[in-house]
Amino acid sequence: MKHEFFLGANYWSRVNNIQMWNRWDEKSIEDDLKKAREIGLNSLRIFLLATDFSDERGNLKREGEIKLRKFLEIAKKYEIVVFPSLIVGHMSGKNWPLPWDLNNRVYTPTAINGAARFISQVVSRFKKYENIGGWILSNEITHVNKPTNLEEFTSWLRELYLVIKSIDPNRPVSIGDSVSYNKPIYLKPENVREYVDYLSPHIYLYDIDPIRHTFSYASIIEYDRSIGKEVLLEEVGYPTSLYDEESHAGFIEVILSAALMLGAKGVFIWCFSDFQREEDEPYLWEPHELSFGIFRSDGSKKPVADVILKFSKLLTEIDSDLKLIERGAAVLVPEHFYKRFPFHNMPVEDEARSFMETFTQAKGASLPITFVREEEEYANLKRYKLIIVPSISRLKTVTWRKLLKWVKQGGTLYYSYSRYATWPHMSASHIWEDVFGVKTSLKAGMIGEPIESIEIKFSKNLYPLKAGDKITYINYKEDVLTSPFVPLDAEIIATCNKRPAIFLAKRGKGHVVFSRYPLELILARSKTLKRIREGYHRIYSALLQLSGIRPLFVCQDPRVETEYVKLSEDYLVALINHSYDEVLTTLRCPKEGEIKWIKWGKVLGKDGEEIRISLRPKSSMFIRFTV
Repeated sequence: MKHEFFLGANYWSRVNNIQMWNRWDEKSIEDDLKKAREIGLNSLRIFLLATDFSDERGNLKREGEIKLRKFLEIAKKYEIVVFPSLIVGHMSGKNWPLPWDLNNRVYTPTAINGAARFISQVVSRFKKYENIGGWILSNEITHVNKPTNLEEFTSWLRELYLVIKSIDPNRPVSIGDSVSYNKPIYLKPENVREYVDYLSPHIYLYDIDPIRHTFSYASIIEYDRSIGKEVLLEEVGYPTSLYDEESHAGFIEVILSAALMLGAKGVFIWCFSDFQREEDEPYLWEPHELSFGIFRSDGSKKPVADVILKFSKLLTEIDSDLKLIERGAAVLVPEHFYKRFPFHNMPVEDEARSFMETFTQAKGASLPITFVREEEEYANLKRYKLIIVPSISRLKTVTWRKLLKWVKQGGTLYYSYSRYATWPHMSASHIWEDVFGVKTSLKAGMIGEPIESIEIKFSKNLYPLKAGDKITYINYKEDVLTSPFVPLDAEIIATCNKRPAIFLAKRGKGHVVFSRYPLELILARSKTLKRIREGYHRIYSALLQLSGIRPLFVCQDPRVETEYVKLSEDYLVALINHSYDEVLTTLRCPKEGEIKWIKWGKVLGKDGEEIRISLRPKSSMFIRFTV
């Protein structure tokens, strides 16, 4: 059975944009869908703009019903799967009216009743269409009206989700809003997973570091997937009026490759086409919205279209479902990140940035890593050999005991300590001695020690780090501090200005590594990053070795993501260059293995366990490998 992956786009008509339903032009729509299929798109997300489809009571308009039927028939002709978005008020920088809810109250019983009436009529009348792939509840409803609290939002979500499932129980339903760890509490995946069938990140990230930039997309996919739900990246893209077309194509290649190898169900690029009618709202005041397309407004292809076509051909080469490998390492997500505790108002935005940087460094060291929640049962921690606690403010008291028990059974724990000037009384842990073999030497009432430029010098060989190796970090976030610690039974393995910086302690069968500096947070807020020269990821390479994790395929270049999955008989290996550099590097693989085929990149030679490869900037390479 061939692997199913929704290679799709968000669709509005190239000729008539958001006005496509009231300016219905069947010929131009068919031309669009023909072009979509020619470049390999197999799915489209469409939008039932409420003003075109509903009356003031929430009843489906007859003319809207007729046009939607025709659209689905055209899509079927070109073998395109359609995902309709049902409640569409917000779109591209404007909130359009919801006829049944003119005041945009959204979460009130009256508004929910109108929405439920509309949804039930659409789903009832169109569920027989085989090329409907799933139902998308809204388009970013939280832009129409931001919920006042988590309970209000989940109540709305639960009620409308159940309306759809009562009519069409077998098709998947998503929320149609960006479910990811860098969003508000009501959109964090832990809080919506019960009322969606797949998680639906809409991701438009910006960064100063091109490597972390695209690794961050991968981190969100892995974070969402790690709670046990399928993931479909519903929106991703950039306007080519702002960014050059070649880099846009490279960006999409990287995202498609990472999504496939991390087990996502698909990607919907924003969006199908640029638009012609620049005088229409909201383009009148949002000119960037005119140029997100795969096609230009004249119908010609941008470079990204060729990326999509070659990716669609790659999918035909995959003759079985992909089986993800077990992740030996996990980033620990504190419970306060997605729940509210009394009088707790720590900066979770910093923690989200730390997650991005941690994932980037881990993948640069070829660590097979995922995310695990603090509330996870102890038994479930046993699947991991390494747990990373990256620059977070604190954990619950019982968690440190649970982690200590896990370490004693053979696990490796790493914690990068952070302290905030604005919350000086907060303590990340209460059992420093028991867990880390250190004790604080901070004087009573002191806020902490400022962090400026620090040079970490290693005093112990810990492969690939050697005694005498140095790594420099520059902190630009003035409210981030540290505390002094002194060893009890811990060994000092690195110093800064001849004072302890990183400690290593043995606990039972396992190890704990403690950095008194918030290394990930410092890097997450740095203005410039010298990843190649400084080799920040080497600490994570050392953690990989210390924990006993042994990946089958390793490329320790911090710019390259190495992913591999099991096919029915072979392995599919992807090397994804997240940088704008041409990369010449080496992939370590099983010595007895053989290459069956290679897509896109260049193999420069093979010598036993090592394959020399060349990767273009922001590109991917796939190898089918027999072991």
